[in-house]
Amino acid sequence: MNCCRLLVALLLGLAPSCGTSKVDTSQLHSTSSFRLALFPDFRLQWPHSHATKDQQRKTLRSDLQAAGLGSRCACTKRTELSSTHVPKQATLVAGKRFCVHKPEEIKDHADFYRMTAECFGHEDKVSHCLPKTGNRTIYLIGDCHAYINVQPALRLATSLPVYFYGNNLPAIESSEEVFQAVVDRLRVVLKPNDLVVFSEILTGDDSKSEVTQAQLDSFESRLTETSELCAEKHAKMVIMGDTPALPIPPLLCRLSKNCSASEADIRSQQKAKRDILASVLKSSPAIKWFDYMHLFCHNGVCDQFIPGTKIEAFTDDDHLNRKGAQYLWPFMCEWLESQQLL
Repeated sequence: MNCCRLLVALLLGLAPSCGTSKVDTSQLHSTSSFRLALFPDFRLQWPHSHATKDQQRKTLRSDLQAAGLGSRCACTKRTELSSTHVPKQATLVAGKRFCVHKPEEIKDHADFYRMTAECFGHEDKVSHCLPKTGNRTIYLIGDCHAYINVQPALRLATSLPVYFYGNNLPAIESSEEVFQAVVDRLRVVLKPNDLVVFSEILTGDDSKSEVTQAQLDSFESRLTETSELCAEKHAKMVIMGDTPALPIPPLLCRLSKNCSASEADIRSQQKAKRDILASVLKSSPAIKWFDYMHLFCHNGVCDQFIPGTKIEAFTDDDHLNRKGAQYLWPFMCEWLESQQLL
């Protein structure tokens, strides 16, 4: 064992005793979290044994992941972290990504927060926005809630490529034709084990309007057709929940005290679409459902702040701002990991 490897092994508490060249892997489970967290991507070069090096590395990685230390979902706590909802893998250990990112850490993600018109409702752009790839890929489809609320957190949560297409916008009269173009494109590009993420607003056309029967029928049709396509292509499917809808935008909240809403009332507003979701999930157990609304509420009340802080999470009444999306990512990451989707 050379000096560098010996030093790392000593820090990790894994150094072999004098006179032996074997590493005792059982010590992985008793090694302090602090030592392991310093080297979350550490790959120990094992001495020769009956198992291949690849098998040994996989064993080490699974040991680290079982301890929550080799996971990309682990993050460092900061003062901006909610005091009421805390990611399970949030720690005080340095060297990990922040649970709520510093602005300079997400410069590469800045364009995810700008509405790109070319990937909304233009059938001739579907092939450009949903390309065929050679590796496992995430295809995110839906409306502006998919783009603004889900996409930034999803990109921060996974290292897989994420491609988005907005197929359902109330302002687009031909949204059903656009959706059909998206389905036709997914039929071409989907591979086994790809992930399709479906995300749409769970109220009417906006957070203040009642959902109509025509909208419910269309919503159910899109869900059913997408789930059937995923089953046909042996791809995985996730349905995302939605944010709470505030009574007024955060900017006006600074001038008014009427900025909170009852979580029960919001769920009641979403009930019609939630009932459809429940029916689809019951008939298709392979589909996964990530309901994240509760993360923006506390004690049955939802307002403009990340719970337990005074940091605004919304840019208007039902769209997350950058901080809101950054707050969401480790919860989304942990859930995706728990469903073995990362």
